[in-house]
Parts: sequence; structure tokens; C-alpha cells
Amino acid sequence: MRQFVSPLLLPTGASLLALAACGGGGGGGGNAAPAAGEPLVAVAQPGELVALARLRLAASNRSPGLATPGAPGLALASADAGGSTTVLRSATLVQEAGVDEPDLIKSDTRQVYTLDDNTWNPATATAHLRLQAHTLQADGSTRPAASLNLGDTAGASAVLHGLLLAPGVQRLAALSEWVRYTLLPMPQPCAAEVCASLRPDVVAQQSELRVHLVATGTAGSLPPATELAISGRLVGSRLLGQHLVLVTTHEPQLNASSAAERSAALANLQAADLLPRLRIGSQPAQPLLAETDCYLQTADTSPAPGLQLTTITVLDLGQAMPTPRSRCYVGPAQALYLSTRHLYLAATRAHTEADAGGPLRYTGQLLTDIHKFDLQGLAWRGSGQVDGHLGWDTARMSYRLGEHGEHLRVLSHTGATGWATLQDAALRSASPATLSVLREAGDGRHLRLVATLPNAQQPAALGKPGEQIHGVRFVGERGYLVTFRRTDPLYVLDLADPGNPRLAGALEVPGFSDHLFPLANGLLLGTGHDADANGVVTGLRYTLFDVASPSQPLALASVVLGQRGSASTLGYTPHGLALRADAEQVRLAVPVVLTASDYGNATAGVQRLQVDTAARTLQAGPLLPVAAAQSQGLWGQRLMHSGNHLLHLVGGALLAHGW
Repeated sequence: MRQFVSPLLLPTGASLLALAACGGGGGGGGNAAPAAGEPLVAVAQPGELVALARLRLAASNRSPGLATPGAPGLALASADAGGSTTVLRSATLVQEAGVDEPDLIKSDTRQVYTLDDNTWNPATATAHLRLQAHTLQADGSTRPAASLNLGDTAGASAVLHGLLLAPGVQRLAALSEWVRYTLLPMPQPCAAEVCASLRPDVVAQQSELRVHLVATGTAGSLPPATELAISGRLVGSRLLGQHLVLVTTHEPQLNASSAAERSAALANLQAADLLPRLRIGSQPAQPLLAETDCYLQTADTSPAPGLQLTTITVLDLGQAMPTPRSRCYVGPAQALYLSTRHLYLAATRAHTEADAGGPLRYTGQLLTDIHKFDLQGLAWRGSGQVDGHLGWDTARMSYRLGEHGEHLRVLSHTGATGWATLQDAALRSASPATLSVLREAGDGRHLRLVATLPNAQQPAALGKPGEQIHGVRFVGERGYLVTFRRTDPLYVLDLADPGNPRLAGALEVPGFSDHLFPLANGLLLGTGHDADANGVVTGLRYTLFDVASPSQPLALASVVLGQRGSASTLGYTPHGLALRADAEQVRLAVPVVLTASDYGNATAGVQRLQVDTAARTLQAGPLLPVAAAQSQGLWGQRLMHSGNHLLHLVGGALLAHGW
């Protein structure tokens, strides 16, 4: 694999403050007056963050202690797996080539690493997070080598976010999010309607991201990990070369039970009380950054009263003990998109709530703020807004954004709700999708809206009345979009002229694609579900599209597997598909559960498919069955091609299947 050289050359705290893009953050009175609704204005001066926090927290009616949850990337590698035999292996599928993403299985030239939480201790009613190393054999198979416990879940719950491996510096990072709950007295006094809805005790939620750093230089062993913990919740993570990029959100709490205690807490508030904290091993936690490392906003982009901080942290894994470099801004983040040059964060200015017996609904003004940061020093480059939101699935939000040259393309949903039935869909707006093209204004403050689609010259809607957005993929000067109500319109967008995007072509086929994977020779693979004439979702569908001619997309072949109730790991993560390209032959594999009848008896296993990009064909192989006891939980299953083997992480074990 070609080694990617990271552009993250991070200055120290003093130079972080000297950002011309901030309107003169270095001296008092140098900040320009913000325009109405402008999201970011300046680096915080001493005392400004505390003053803002007092206003926001004093205005909050929430109970104290309650927290708010807050070649196109195929990444193929040919590596020496031992001896003199060269074994072709697949890596995690990523959105952008050169930008790695966390996954539960990673590999270097000697070992395969897996992360799981399947080890249960009935005596203590806890599980522990486990990192395992498996030594690669000459033929691509593995043998167990070492295991490392990364923490027990006693008194907490833990969510695995995956591994990121930096082979060049022989360091691996294992990411997990830990949540602990504390019972607090019910606040007194409180509004009658609030008191009526609360138990005598309310629960305080304390979240922290744990980063376990492990040296990988010695084959067959796993030395003890170095643990770093950052308070807050993880929005996303990426790896560029040897630099680990983390985005977290943190919501400071006032743990006060009465109005008097609340007033006293606000009066005594210090900057250190507001900032996210960093803990290294068993050392006392310290503020992750200073208040002057934060940007303040004037527009109210938070979905609820209170104070929310979003922090970008970079760790150089080449350092024995990485020194975090962090920046924060006041406001939320829901999605992270990272190119090899810039980092973008997006958040919708709205609440979400569920209709009674119906779909999820966005309420309030439907605008999504987008903030751009340069990877040189994490300097803010500007902010802008687009209409709508980025959907309801956090795993696919980043795919709604894509950078090409100096432009950012954003595909947003401009309807307030989804739909549960076809009758409900018939009431929805005619155009559920809007493409927006943004570019830096050159003033260091704004992302200007360059163009939208549909527009006056291109009025055709991206989707029929009531349809929902499913798969989205930006590749170079093209964009691909799938919407669904009864059929699967695949739209091909011509983005060669950023100021004049246009709908180049469309194709209707049954079902819909949630994920779109570009292949060689002008091909596109769509993975999702089939549907009948009434729009009822049935089995799994894999479709091979010919998009070489954007005005005439074609469906070359499709494979439908199972009936209603069938599922795959792709329903949980884009990393659920293992893809290996060897010349014109592309091997695909995905863990599935297939039903023989609607919600009937199911068979679990590994589904194999093969694409010949020269012959332009798609074929499915027989299902490789997996024992039911091992197949529980599609979310935690992963596959990796290794030689002529499929390495299958399932139930905490790494199995080897012959292709």
C-alpha cells in the first residue's frame, strides 16, 4: 500500500492563537462584529467562555446532571504475510483514499488485530474489552498469538468504536466509549410538569472516550496498553498517516439540586469546570485544552439550552507518549468528514422527536451548519449553512459530504420527516433532496454557497414525491444518489462545473441501495434491499450498475437473497463488506442472515459475490454457513480477505473460510 504522508504539522498553543481567520483573536477589541446568524466569530478571550456558560446554563430548564447524547477509497493492499509468499489482502473500505477509518479488524504485514467485547464473566456480571493478535501464515490463514484485556465493564457500559493502525510507526489505537450512571436527588424546586415526569432520582450520565495505544513492533505479543481518556462522546475518528484525529462533544454539568446551589455553582464557575478533561492512565484528569483554544459562536446552533463543546484532538502516534493538540468550538457536531486536506464538522439546528406511532421528525428551523478546519494547526477556515439535514443514520452522514478541489458538495434531506407507510409517503414533499456546493469565500470566515440543485435552470427534483434518500457517494466530478419509495431511482450527478451542477441521468430498478461502492471500468455496486410493487421491503439486493456513460446508467445484473427479515452487517456499518480487487476480478463477502420465507427460519453465514469488471458480470456463490451460536449479532461481525481465505471475526473468534 502506498504510504500516505500526513499534512498535520501542528503548532503549539501560542501559535494556535495567531489565526488571522479569527478576526484578530490575539488582542482585545480586534474582533470584527459578526454578521447575523454567523456561526463562528473568534478565538475566546480569557473569561469569555465562562461568561457565555453562565448565560446558557442559567437559561437551561433541564434537570441538573442530565446529559444530551449528542480510486475511490477501496484501500487494497498487497503485503508480505510471512516467508517469501506475497499474499493479497483487503483492508477496511473507506470513504476517502488515504484517510483510514476505525474498524474491528485491522492487519499489518505480520499480524491481524481484532477487537471484541464477547468475553463474559458470569461471576462478576461483567464483560471485558479484548484486543487480540493473530499471526499471519504464508497462505493467508492465521493462528492465535496474544490477547490483551482493555478494561472490564463493571458499573458501566462500553461501546466499541474500533481499531486504527499506523504501520509506519508500529502503533495501534483501540477506541471505545464508556458510560457510567450516577443517581442524583431530584432538583427542588422544579416546574410541576417536570416534577411529574421525573422519578425521585434522576440519572447523571458521564461519558468518556478511551484510547488504548499499543505497540505492534513485536510479532506474537501485545505489550500493555497506554490509556488516554477524554471526557465526552465520540463524533468520529480518522487516521492520516501516523496522526489520529478525534472529534468529541462534551456537555458541562451543574450538579446542583436547588436554585440556591445552582446560583452558587454559576457564581463560582471556572473555565476548568467547563472544558473536557484528559486522563492518562491512573493520573489525575486535567483540562484537555485552555479556554483560549476555543472558538465562540453567536448563532444559536445548539439543539437545546445548555452548553455543548465540540473538540478536535490530534495525537501523533509516532510519539512514545503523544501530546494532544486540541481545538474546540461552542456548539454541537453530528458528523465528521475528513479529506486529506481539510476537516469538516456538521450539525443540524433542530430537535428530533418521534411522532406518536409514526416516524422520526425534525422540528424547528431545518438548517445544517458546516464548519471547515485546515489540518495545518487546526485553524478554522470558515462556516456556512445548507438547507435540510444529513439524514437519520449517523453511520452514513459523512457520505453526504465530499470535497473535490476547492469545493465541498453536500447532499441534504429537506423534508422534516421520514415515512412509515406508502400512504404517509404520499403526503411528503416533491423534492426530498438538495445538493449544495460550498467554497471558501477567501475572507477566512465564510463558506459561500456556490450553487444548488434543483435550481431554476435545472428544476427536476432529485427524487419523486415522498421518497427518502438512501445511498450517496461522491467520486471525483460525479455524484451518485439513490432514493426510494416503490422503486430505486439511481441518479447520476455531473459536478464537473461546481457553479452549474446538473442531473446527468437516472435509472429505475426495484428496491434501493443503502451503500454505493465504485469499481473499476465505470462500474458501481449498490447494496441494499429488494422491494415489491407496493414498496414493501423484502430480501437483500446487490446490483451492478454501469455508470461509464453518466447520461445512460444501466443495471447490468442483480442478485436477490432471502425474504423479508433478511439482514447483513451493511445494515450497521459501511465496513460490513469485505472487497478485494485482483486485476479485473473483484471478490466481495458479507456476513448475512437470510430468511427462507417472510420473517421465517433464518440461516446465518457468509455470502460471497464476484464481479468481473471486464466482462461486467455479477455472480453469487453458495452461502458459507456459520453455527447459530457463533452468528449472534451482525454488528460485531467483520470479514477480511487474506490470500485464498476469508478471515471472519464472529463471536470474538477469528474463523478462516476458504474462498
